[in-house]
Formats: sequence, structure tokens, C-alpha cells
Amino acid sequence: MTDRDVRFAQETEQQSPADEKDSTRQPLPKEKILTRMHNKLGRLHLFAAFCEKPSNVTFQTQEPDEQVLVFLRKSQWINFPWIVATLLLLFVPIVLYLLRDNFIALIPPLRVILVLIPFYYLLVAIYAFVNFITWYYNAAIITNKRVVDIDFHQIVFKDVAETKLALVQDVSYNQVGVLPNILGYGFVLIQTAGTLDNFEFHNLPHPDRVEEVVEDLIGGRRMYEP
Repeated sequence: MTDRDVRFAQETEQQSPADEKDSTRQPLPKEKILTRMHNKLGRLHLFAAFCEKPSNVTFQTQEPDEQVLVFLRKSQWINFPWIVATLLLLFVPIVLYLLRDNFIALIPPLRVILVLIPFYYLLVAIYAFVNFITWYYNAAIITNKRVVDIDFHQIVFKDVAETKLALVQDVSYNQVGVLPNILGYGFVLIQTAGTLDNFEFHNLPHPDRVEEVVEDLIGGRRMYEP
């Protein structure tokens, strides 16, 4: 036996218990890994615009064996214009106060100002609230049985349309312009059979993934079946 073989045998005998424990550690079963991934990635957050297999989403007409595969809202970037407008409107009274010397003759009495300012900020709050609610409650849901489109306008108008996957003939998407391609949102068209109205979804995030999911469903694949 050579000196090299002797050194190797000594190192093997001196192996620490922690190393032995690591070497005998069994990998997690595939089912547990998938369950952890589902719990981590499948929960819809408050401001989320795209979520696959959300565990906390249901709807009124959902059937017992129906599984929500994708929940969608318009991209968050669509909210940018009205958010900026709201922030600018908040500073209008301050700017007018700083420039008051230029139109001092037009300034109303103090008691009128004390009424106008709260009323003005109330209108700004209503403007922001209506825009947020309109974005939040306009949604699309894709299940293993149908496509549901929920349109919510100006708080008082709600329209729900749906079609069974058996009636879906084709799905396509496009991203026109620089911003949609950079920010990752686009237009999705779901074509239905016969005289039924097509489903048009504007400014959806990940339109390529939405098309892929619907294509898998209408193509007869079984990957999303419960």
C-alpha cells in the first residue's frame, strides 16, 4: 500500500458525523416540491395582474370540479397615467397659493376657501377611487371549462360574459408599440364558434402565456386537469 492510499484511508475514517448525515439525506419527493411551488406561486396578491392556478380565487358560478387556471387584470402599467394625474392634482392648491400674488383680485373670501379646498380634495379622491376600482374589478378568468370576462364600469355597471372551451376555435395575441413590448403587456383575442361574440382582452400582462394556456386547453391536452 502506498503513502497516498494510507492518507486516503485516514481521511475516510475521520469523516465528520455532519458529513455522513448530509450524504444520507434523502431528496424531497417530487409531489412535495410541486406543492410548495404551487403554494408560493399560486396565491393572488392585492395588486396582482397575473396569477396562474390561484388558490384564493373563486367566482359565483364556479362548478365544484372547476379549477381556476389563470386570473387576469389589465397590466399595472395602465394605471400610471391616472396615478400621475392624481398626484399632480394634489399639488394644484399649493401651487395656486404660492402664485396668489399674481391674481389676488380673484381670491375668494376665506370662508369660501375653507369650503372649496375640502370639496376639491374630495373630488380628487373620488377620481382616484373610481379609476382604481375600475381596474381592480375588470378581470378575466380562465378555467379548465370556460373563459369568463368581467367588465366593471364607473362602479354602477357590471357585465359578465363567458364561453365554454368547447366553443373556442382559436386564440391569438399581439403586442403593438414600444411600451407593450418593453413592459410585457398586449392584446389577446379568443375567437368563438358561429355567431357568438369573440372575447377581446386589452393590455393583459404576459399575453404569450395566456395564449399558450388556452391553446393547451382547446388542443385537448390534459396537463391542467385536476
